[in-house]
Amino acid sequence: SLQDNLADLNDIALDINSQISSQKELIKVYEQMGCKEDQDLDQCVIATNNGSWLKPLVKGVVTSPFGYRYSPITGKYSFHNGIDIGGNKEGTSLYAVGSGTVAFVIYKASCGGNQVYMNVQVAGVKYTVMYAHMLTVNVKAGDKFTANTVIGTLGGGAGTWSWETCSTGAHVHMSVAKGFYTTYS
Repeated sequence: SLQDNLADLNDIALDINSQISSQKELIKVYEQMGCKEDQDLDQCVIATNNGSWLKPLVKGVVTSPFGYRYSPITGKYSFHNGIDIGGNKEGTSLYAVGSGTVAFVIYKASCGGNQVYMNVQVAGVKYTVMYAHMLTVNVKAGDKFTANTVIGTLGGGAGTWSWETCSTGAHVHMSVAKGFYTTYS
């Protein structure tokens, strides 16, 4: 009977060793993703699993590029710090460009309307992404999201004109900055 118990204990020891080995492999994967020892692994994984940029809309056209442009609002040339994507009706779903965390939300700003600031990491680089001129917002500060998350809906048209003065039609303004400039705490 002692011999049978010894055999059972050997099986358990082998099972524990294989579990330790698989956990060591998992730790290596987390380290390769850039996770730190004192970092929440859920946060690290959700922020680092974007290999490339995704589209915020199923379809659309760039109606105003990044850089200096003639502004129909001011009637002057000014710097446009993002791109405008139009070609969709107001209320069209806006998706995240990757996985990450919502840093903060601004509601009903007179210029920019509803705005969502998101922290994403693409190919190992941290970015802050901002959507502006949104009709509705489906997220709040601290929310985690994936590429399948509907962040809100496209605005900038008649549905937002009662409170937003810096838009001439339905579109989303998207800005990208390198680094996490805004963080939820």
